[in-house]
Amino acid sequence: MSWYPGHMKKSIDEMREKVKLVDMIVEIIDARIPLSTKNPLFDELTDNKAHLLLMSKSDLADPNKTKEFLAYFNNKSKTIDVNMSKRSDINRIFKEINFAKENILKNKKVEDMMLKIMVVGMPNVGKSTFLNAIKGKRSAKVGNTPGITKNLQWVGVDKDYMILDTPGLLMPSRRDERGILNLKLLNSMEASDDPSELAILLIDILKELYPGVLNKRYDIDEDSDRVSILEAIAIRRGAILKGREIDYTRAGEILLQDLRSGKLGRLTLEDIKDI
Repeated sequence: MSWYPGHMKKSIDEMREKVKLVDMIVEIIDARIPLSTKNPLFDELTDNKAHLLLMSKSDLADPNKTKEFLAYFNNKSKTIDVNMSKRSDINRIFKEINFAKENILKNKKVEDMMLKIMVVGMPNVGKSTFLNAIKGKRSAKVGNTPGITKNLQWVGVDKDYMILDTPGLLMPSRRDERGILNLKLLNSMEASDDPSELAILLIDILKELYPGVLNKRYDIDEDSDRVSILEAIAIRRGAILKGREIDYTRAGEILLQDLRSGKLGRLTLEDIKDI
């Protein structure tokens, strides 16, 4: 996938037109990398519209950091942290949507209406999972490949709601190198890098933000250099080629998957001070 694929440029142009038809924007970001997945392109779309920001995958994120980011984002728009697989959290989302609808009805001075909602977010932050959850069945494609939704599409929920689903859109800029790395680490951006290269950079981040987490997971010496740490992970997890050579690619895949699945613990790769 190129940095800013043609379907993304087309989609953002369509969204600028379609946003005129909707009453509310639901924006989804990844609680583990809330700054990197907060696309500034969406800010212009939410202007003068009811706006709900969902920090998804909160069950995988550092709860203390999530509280800090919630306080920050709530100063700008209503924000809640959610785990899309929990029905109670889906109910919380409906509660906020219904509250927004009540305010819209008051402002429009009408008794009832079908609420039209545009759902936006970067790739793989949980938009399709959100759609499936609010419908209560699998209606939208879900997968671990970034950018699975290619076109804008209306999805009927019931007589009260109509959802406009949108493709995951990246930022059309390469300036924020750490943000790009975060997107790759958590699979919100397709990466051409060898997994071992990403894993090496992840080791540096984990040693800085969460010292001890690698030792806890793999029983290794974190005081070693990053290549030696990756080699130790490979040995611990049997990522060995013929001739007893280290399979660096496989070791990198293991570390990345452990991060993404939460096996390393509840981690957030950004700090509020990064704002």
